[in-house]
Amino acid sequence: MRVQGGPPGPIARIGAMLHLTMHDVINAAAGTYSSYLTSVPDPDAGVNVEDAASYAAYAVLSHEYPTQRALFKAELRKYGGKKPSDTNAHKAFGEEVAAQMLALRADDNLDNNMFMVMDAPGQWTPTGSGDAATPNWGKLKPFGGFEMTIFRTGLPSNYDTIAELLGSEEYAAQYNEVLRLGSANSAERTPEQTEIALFWANDLDDTSKPPGQLYTLTQIVARKRRLTVAQNAHLFALVALAMADAAIVA
Repeated sequence: MRVQGGPPGPIARIGAMLHLTMHDVINAAAGTYSSYLTSVPDPDAGVNVEDAASYAAYAVLSHEYPTQRALFKAELRKYGGKKPSDTNAHKAFGEEVAAQMLALRADDNLDNNMFMVMDAPGQWTPTGSGDAATPNWGKLKPFGGFEMTIFRTGLPSNYDTIAELLGSEEYAAQYNEVLRLGSANSAERTPEQTEIALFWANDLDDTSKPPGQLYTLTQIVARKRRLTVAQNAHLFALVALAMADAAIVA
């Protein structure tokens, strides 16, 4: 994430593909949780599903971030193929599950980046800081298998039109609050509020972006709960799916 950069939506998408694939590989042996993919095969006898998950992760990441294959290969050497005698079986199983995920997301509307500037009050317009990032992300196929519109609310304060909203006292109050607290030289913003803003504004290139930051927090939760490998895979799959679909809704 730090090397590649880019908007948080695509990063959340890749995270969901990665963690859902690893979940299904690790869960294939025990069957503790329901699989996300519909036709995950049973692993052959002797397949180490943790090693297979490393190969699955490599397959997904190297497909989505092809310029970083050497980096992923180095990580794979650390975690994959711990049993040289049957490494090929681990690799084949992991790659088979990864291929299912890649096929499932091959036509998910990822590259719909057409943006039409609407010169009207209340509409976002370029200000010289760059083009709109993933402007049609709301049309991406969700991971949860449902219509994302069920999570989308109407206008704030239940106004019927944008014109009514823009002319309201509520809008003016929030607009002025942003001016007061958001200014670089704000005299009202407290040091704590500045720290909070900087913490959650981690969206610049060379950072792990919001998804990476939230995966770090998930790691903290997992360690504190002393989760098993299968429980870890399940937790990260749920977090990744929720983040990916939340980005689509937003």
